[in-house]
Amino acid sequence: MQCSYTLIFPNVLTAPEVLWDHKAYPTSDIWSLGVLVYALMAGSSPFKGIDDNDTRQNIQYVRYRYEHLSSSTSQEAIRFLMLIFKRDPSKRPTIEDCREHKWLIENDYMVKKRERATFFGIKLK
Repeated sequence: MQCSYTLIFPNVLTAPEVLWDHKAYPTSDIWSLGVLVYALMAGSSPFKGIDDNDTRQNIQYVRYRYEHLSSSTSQEAIRFLMLIFKRDPSKRPTIEDCREHKWLIENDYMVKKRERATFFGIKLK
């Protein structure tokens, strides 16, 4: 039995290297994690363009805006996203690096900041 499939582009979770028809890496999943985190904080995809081609180019050239994030978004959260959204998969953090990032570490300071955070998941389009 031959397996066939159609890949519909652009999937907004897809890392740039996958769009280029290259091999996917474990850090390709980290990219997708970053897209989900951004979407929960902003209520929209970080790379969504005016059409599919524009979205694909935004992903390939890592074009996104922080203006869509709430003004209450912490600098730690923004740095976390900046760490993840790297075109070169070898420059992205591992899952262990992500878990150790200041934004995700459990301490009183970050817990209080997260309690004040605004998440727009209900606005997702």
